[in-house]
Amino acid sequence: MSFKPPREFWPFAFKVIVVHTLTYLIFGIIFFYVNDYAATFGVAEGAEHMRPTSSIWVYLGPLFQPLRGLLYAIALFPFRRRLLEMKHGWLALWTLLMVVGILSTSGPNPGSIEGMIYTKTTILDHLRFSAEVYLQTFFFALLLLRWDKTSEAAGRSSG
Repeated sequence: MSFKPPREFWPFAFKVIVVHTLTYLIFGIIFFYVNDYAATFGVAEGAEHMRPTSSIWVYLGPLFQPLRGLLYAIALFPFRRRLLEMKHGWLALWTLLMVVGILSTSGPNPGSIEGMIYTKTTILDHLRFSAEVYLQTFFFALLLLRWDKTSEAAGRSSG
């Protein structure tokens, strides 16, 4: 038995992959300098949790983002139609990403409720480091839904 995704999946997946990868790179670069990641992860406390910015894995990290985008596409596709129909579907998507992907993660990640409870990281540092993720997911949701709505409308008017 094989599974064949609906015809609309691959164009949607392409958009998700592109928007995720671009917003990830843009906000990653901005906050690399704003939060001075090289210095932050070079000290003992930061180095305890993160690889140094000179690590080959850090350089290769962006190459893995299309895979993450595909995973997002798989997870979001069943909800795509509903998000497109909503007046502020991008806001619903951003809320979903914030609640499930940032605030309520299973582990003590920066900016998560678990992280604020179980780590020694200050609330200020939680806010400082999670700002990147909040902004990236905000623009991911906004740009993805705008692009998908625009191409959906164009497809209806030409077909």
